[in-house]
Amino acid sequence: MAAAVKTIINFDFPFPHGLSPDHASATAECARWAREMGLVTSEFAMERLCQWNIGRMLGNCVPTARGEDLDVITKWNAWGFLYDDQFNGPLGARLDLAARVTEGMIATLYGEKDTHSHSAERALTDILQQLALRRSRMWMARFRNHNQQFLVSLLRETAFRMDGSPLGYRQALELRRGAVAMEPLVDLIEVAENSEVPGSLIATPQLQEMRRIVGDLAIYQNDFFSLPKDRRQLEVNTILALEQEGLTEQQALARIEAISKEEVARFLQAKEQLPSLCGELGLTSHDVAQLDRHVHCMELMIHGILYVHKESLRYADHEAHTAPLAGTGYLEDLGMDSTVTLSADIFRTAETRTGQRRSVG
Repeated sequence: MAAAVKTIINFDFPFPHGLSPDHASATAECARWAREMGLVTSEFAMERLCQWNIGRMLGNCVPTARGEDLDVITKWNAWGFLYDDQFNGPLGARLDLAARVTEGMIATLYGEKDTHSHSAERALTDILQQLALRRSRMWMARFRNHNQQFLVSLLRETAFRMDGSPLGYRQALELRRGAVAMEPLVDLIEVAENSEVPGSLIATPQLQEMRRIVGDLAIYQNDFFSLPKDRRQLEVNTILALEQEGLTEQQALARIEAISKEEVARFLQAKEQLPSLCGELGLTSHDVAQLDRHVHCMELMIHGILYVHKESLRYADHEAHTAPLAGTGYLEDLGMDSTVTLSADIFRTAETRTGQRRSVG
């Protein structure tokens, strides 16, 4: 009897699953906000955005979020999706334009721009203003840093796509870690929980390992569910990278499934080390309870991301949704490339920046 051909990955997570009861209102608020910000303007884009059901997606990822907290988390994710998708269009074929758009976004991220060049900058500023009302400056600094990694990783993916050289698995995984934007999403657990994990605790090997695993498991799920689309659009994908290294599709799928199971085991091992870590750090019972809650939310996120991919039409496997959207790869052109003025002067001095700010002010 011939062996069965593997066409799926069995993501088996021994973690609980939840869904925020406020997901429907978050979807509605996200759609209203996206139109207000100019992230969507056409009826096609709005219809497809609503079909993605982003409030439910984030209600699965961060099920303890409620009300306006879930709203702002959902808006951040919508901004990330719509900005990321722009690189599937003409912007992704012009590294010079992509680099300058990225520079503009980073400047917006750190409040270095007095005016917005396009809707993605306007939306990011609005999100940051909402979050600043909820979190400390230290948390905001960490969140900005993680979002900068996301912005730069999209540019790096663009460079690799344009180069056309085959990517190995390790290289693809490293690229995907920034572009999948899981670090800032894990940060947003603290918005849902109205608490902040101290930077010294996040820096421990155990928390670093657990955060990495949450992100890597999200990558493997995303790469599997996006595989038909990624084949068409030549995206960076760990499964495709394994095939580039000589594995068949079914062998690559089997490898990712095995790696995912190993990562779950590593997460649980790191979790078992937390009681001794808490003792070494001299954490109070309140701090220990807060840490336990944070880890619980990471477990919810790992399992919730599976529901994200199974439920949202963004990852549907039929032709209408795996083919490039509107024939371009995005819902609609945000016009970011038209806002860029190319210049030979890439490097600017501190004096130039100061003068620019003063002239605007």
